Amino acid sequence: MSTELKVSDEKRYGPNDSNVGSLIDRIGKINWLSAAAQTENRVSAEAAIDQFLLSFGMEGYSIHWFDKNELAPFVERMTLRESPLWNRLEEIPQQIRDKAEETGRTAIVLKISENTPTNVFSLAFDAAFREFEENGEKVIQAAAGAMMYIAALACAWETLADLDGWKANPFLPLIQVLEAGHWPLGLYGGKFYAV
Repeated sequence: MSTELKVSDEKRYGPNDSNVGSLIDRIGKINWLSAAAQTENRVSAEAAIDQFLLSFGMEGYSIHWFDKNELAPFVERMTLRESPLWNRLEEIPQQIRDKAEETGRTAIVLKISENTPTNVFSLAFDAAFREFEENGEKVIQAAAGAMMYIAALACAWETLADLDGWKANPFLPLIQVLEAGHWPLGLYGGKFYAV
């Protein structure tokens, strides 16, 4: 079941108003975790994950799909610092803030960065609770947090997508993974993990 996501009644997202609004609409229609731990939509999700990794020059990693019973032990020991991908991702929010300030879009990016996670939280948390209740609170929180983070970064990046060096939004493939009903956990130990 999808729920309408509204970041603001105002449709003022700067020069990329239409693209940002379309992305927000897409996120609002996601059927969160509808294919978690199932084989449904894996081929399209894998293609999107490969595209995401390629945008960071990290192609060629195999994708490991978790069964639900494998998830809790992995999430318990998973740390972002151990991910070579995180070393690149952790700088992006500051780069977005800097570019927004440079181009006079700080208010737009702040609105997106504050409202998107808030609006995604209940949708993602409800789905994570439904799918992973037996896996425990840490898995539920990790899933909801990851989905909020992906949605917020994708929308914030899109506010700058008319600028040189910002035209290709690397987070759109992860939105495709979420739309396919899966959760992209990340790159650890030479594999990209998903459920």
